[in-house]
Parts: sequence; structure tokens; C-alpha cells
Amino acid sequence: MRYIDLHIHSTYSDGELTPTEVVLLAKKKGLAAISLTDHDTMAGVEEAMGQGKRNNIEVIPGIELSTVHNGITFHILGYGLSNNNPEMNNLLKTFQEGRRKRNLNIIAKLSNLGISVSPERLAKQGQGQIGRPHFARLLVECGAVKTFDQAFQRYLKDGGRAFAEWPKPSAKIAIDMITRAGGVAVLAHPGSIDPAFSKLETFIQELMDMGLTGLEAYYPNHSQGIITKLLEIGRKMDLFITGGSDFHFLSHANSKRGIPPKSFKVPYSLMHDLKARIRKQGTVNIT
Repeated sequence: MRYIDLHIHSTYSDGELTPTEVVLLAKKKGLAAISLTDHDTMAGVEEAMGQGKRNNIEVIPGIELSTVHNGITFHILGYGLSNNNPEMNNLLKTFQEGRRKRNLNIIAKLSNLGISVSPERLAKQGQGQIGRPHFARLLVECGAVKTFDQAFQRYLKDGGRAFAEWPKPSAKIAIDMITRAGGVAVLAHPGSIDPAFSKLETFIQELMDMGLTGLEAYYPNHSQGIITKLLEIGRKMDLFITGGSDFHFLSHANSKRGIPPKSFKVPYSLMHDLKARIRKQGTVNIT
């Protein structure tokens, strides 16, 4: 039985490993295919795909976009996009600028709390985009908190003392961007949007009307009951299914968010539907 992991982050967003290190870890863990899905950037995809070819691991080009619809903030995964699409890259620059301004606001709030964080020191925490996990690591390093989780609880979580929002694109903009770049749009970890499933199908249908084509059913924080419900929704609404660990850190390596996660294995058979959908777009050559 072969397995995959289609939700992984690298140093180009808020992950700990470089794209090369991600691929080598995937090889060590015996995975047949992965996707690098950094937040709002595809800067690490070329490196990951090159390493994938050298190590006999399929690497699907991917991305994860923060977006909003009807006041709900959530994530959309894109697979099979061309990272050379000028329109997409211009849009990503605007998303990245929003994140940069948010980071400056966090720095200012921390300063008001007596915690000095320079943009230069913060930039050394990552290879690409800087996010809240980078702030958390720096807060541990400078002794403001003892642990990564403590940094989020005290300062960085939604409602935290240094939390700062940034303007996210609408779901329609995000899905349109993925589609026009030749990719397919997948709703990331939908179980976290509406755990009671009271309005989830209506929400998904609205996203399908915008071009959504898949659901991430297999996810570490999804119980078996949630996975079963999402598989049923996928069949009923003709959405293909994906799954992944949402891997960020080596501390996840032996946890349910490791590569591959302990709590579940994502079967390679899901790749057939994913690649069939990508081929219909015809932009990226997926064998």
C-alpha cells in the first residue's frame, strides 16, 4: 500500500524544513507523493519538484491561501498550478504585502508591551514569508515566553495581546486565481469550519458555485466521524477527496501531524482523481 501527504509547509512560509529537506523526509518515511502547500507563495515548489524527480517521489505543485467568505475565515488549497502564471504572481504579491504590514503591526504591539523585536531579526527566522510561528520562535529565543504554545496563547492567537489582522482575499478571488493558473481548488480542513455540520453543505455549495472542486477529508484534527461525513459529502456533491498532515515542524515528525501522520494514512488511490482533475485544466504536465 502506497501513501501520500498533500498538505506540507516549508521554510518558504511557516515551516521548519527547506523544500529539499521536506522531500528527503518524505522519502525516509516511505511516501510515494507529496504536495508543498506553502501559505500564499509557490517560491519553494520548483526546488521540491526537482528533488522529487531525483528521489523518485511525485511532487504536485501546490499552495494554501487564506481567504474569507460570508465573514468566515478559512483556507483554500490549490493543486497543479503553474508557478509561472503572471496574473497569479501579481496577486500573490498583494497577499504577501498584506502579511508584511500585519507583521509590522505585531512588532508595534509587542513594542508597546515592552518586547523589542526588530524586522531584521525576525527576517532571519524564515527563508520566505514571515508569519506568526516565526514570531513565536523569536519570543522563545528572547526569553519573553518559555514555549511556542505560550507565545500564541499570550500574544499571537486571535484576540491575543499582540494579534493583528490582515486583509484576506475573498473566496471567489482565491478560487479564480487557482483556476486561471491551471489548478484545482480544494477546501482545506473543512471540519474546523463547522464541526457540527449544521451549515457546512450550504457553505461548500456556495464555494462550488465559485469553482471549488475538492475536499480535504483526511486531516489530523478530523475525527473518524468527521472524515466519514466529509467522504459522504464528497460523493454526494461530486467533489474529489484529498488529505495531508499540515506538517510544519520536526517536533511533528512522530505525531499525528508528522509526515506521514500517525493517526491516519492517506491512500495513494486519491491521486488518480486529483491528477485527472488537474489534466482537465491542461496547464501543468501531470503524468
